[in-house]
Amino acid sequence: MEKSDRQKALITNIIVGVVFLALLVSVSMGLNKYRKNFRNEMAQRLDLEEKMLKMEKERQLMTTEIQFLKDKALESEDEVSGLKEAIVREQEEKAILKDSLDKLESQSKGPMQK
Repeated sequence: MEKSDRQKALITNIIVGVVFLALLVSVSMGLNKYRKNFRNEMAQRLDLEEKMLKMEKERQLMTTEIQFLKDKALESEDEVSGLKEAIVREQEEKAILKDSLDKLESQSKGPMQK
């Protein structure tokens, strides 16, 4: 009976060892899969962070460019206003000169007609 008990214990130990080995292999494979997924996720995060930084830099450049263009537009508006004022002054001067010319012509025609 002792031999039979030893055989049963040996078989039980072998079965437990095989089950333990199978669990160990399963856990090891799961851990490798977890590590691989973790690495992939970290790589994706780094890529997204790089893209985000790039987009932030582009946004800052665009904001700077927009401000520059707004400033240029304001300068242009000021220049246009100045030109409009100059045109109005010239038109007023032209009207005054035309009136003066008309008066001179009418005065010069008056004595000639007499």
